[in-house]
Amino acid sequence: MKLYGKRSVYERVKAKPKTLRKILVDKDFSDTETLNLARKNKVRVEKVHSGQFCKFAKGKNSQIIIAKVMEYNYDDFDRCFPWSGIIGQ
Repeated sequence: MKLYGKRSVYERVKAKPKTLRKILVDKDFSDTETLNLARKNKVRVEKVHSGQFCKFAKGKNSQIIIAKVMEYNYDDFDRCFPWSGIIGQ
């Protein structure tokens, strides 16, 4: 899964840095706050040339930053809350 945009990537680095595989930024990206926070949390940051970055962004409004995030594993609601099926019966 990928996150696009400065604010969404910054918030993920701040809240759950261990869920990030790496952050891709255009070589001209200048938001030092996000980059410093990522490095502090040992999140790999990769700077790429504009041409390469466009391929990763695939036409999305990325604000020249993309975070590759671990996928979520969803569990079955009834398995988590087995008693929920008896409510309302």
